[in-house]
Amino acid sequence: MSAPELFALTIDVPAALADAVGSRLFDAGLRGLEEQPDGERTRLVLYGEDRRQVEHYAQAARDFLAAVAEFAPEASTARLTIERQERSDWATVWRKFFKPTPLSDTLIVQPPWETAPPPPGAQTIIIEPKMAFGVGTHATTRLAARSVERFCRAHAGCRVLDVGAGTGILAIVAVKSGAAAAVGVDHDPVAVDTARENAALNHCAEQTEFSDRAPADVREAFDLVVANLTTPVLTELADELVRVTAPAGLLSMTGVLAEDGEALAAEFVRRGMKLARREDEEEWRLLEVTRV
Repeated sequence: MSAPELFALTIDVPAALADAVGSRLFDAGLRGLEEQPDGERTRLVLYGEDRRQVEHYAQAARDFLAAVAEFAPEASTARLTIERQERSDWATVWRKFFKPTPLSDTLIVQPPWETAPPPPGAQTIIIEPKMAFGVGTHATTRLAARSVERFCRAHAGCRVLDVGAGTGILAIVAVKSGAAAAVGVDHDPVAVDTARENAALNHCAEQTEFSDRAPADVREAFDLVVANLTTPVLTELADELVRVTAPAGLLSMTGVLAEDGEALAAEFVRRGMKLARREDEEEWRLLEVTRV
């Protein structure tokens, strides 16, 4: 019997439009996106088991490109294709594009098939990506990881909640950086299973817990809450994110385009939080807010 099928959507766009198209797809609910730069163009590739869902993302990209073509005529040169692939093909693609990647000055993320030792003074985090988002190659993951590392090194023994845990990478960063425990929640059961496997790969299983609970079902408060989501989702979850942040705790958010950062920060200031830090990488912004 052949392996279960996957569907791959490839969007070939001018490089200048790649980030905007990717952002639109994340707003539409996408969790993972592979970027393949090729000179003045970029291929955006995403995978899914449900062809209807993949076609939904394709239509979201088409609608966005049609809307921006009026002031960015190069958008009309975009090409979209959907192809069937066997599941084994997906793993092969990841092996070509997922290489050891610095998360910070002291953390290197790499897949299990890479065996190179980390540079002196750094430690390695092993991530098996499977179908979940967050392997350290995206700017938002790096922004979030640095924030987690910074907080946990300054607050040894803290407790961390990762909302939208994906591969579990941020919970693992937390434990590796001094957290006593890290809890990850994600609505995607594939992400939950992947996060548990990655925690075991990194000898963090006893200090981590992953589940498909919604943030509304989390009853305890945490010293650090990290959420690498999108601006609409962060806005929708604002009340819950504030609630699960302990007094004097820190809420760290990214997945936010820099242009949306001030408006999102204002949402949390209105809820009694104080803006403590903003940090940009590429076109993305990290916001850290504290309980007043």
